[in-house]
Amino acid sequence: FGLIEGSPETYDASKVYTMGFSQNGMFAGYAGFCFADRVAGIWQGGAGMARKGRPPTPPGKQVECTASAFDTYKNECVTQEPCANCEYWPI
Repeated sequence: FGLIEGSPETYDASKVYTMGFSQNGMFAGYAGFCFADRVAGIWQGGAGMARKGRPPTPPGKQVECTASAFDTYKNECVTQEPCANCEYWPI
């Protein structure tokens, strides 16, 4: 964002959009959510959002476990150290 905001003669910071397919679509959604004050819109294709307790669960058990719990317990993190604060992934 610094590059965009620092070059108003080239870029219009009020017209920043993200787009992506598959994993890049996940990033587009993440950027739109986390930087909603700076991103005017997003497009996702072949990507979605995981919700805790509903299939399909991403391979790294995101939304069910923290990354550190997955590193420690792998797939067993769901029963060994489930994430209490997680509801959606990737946001």
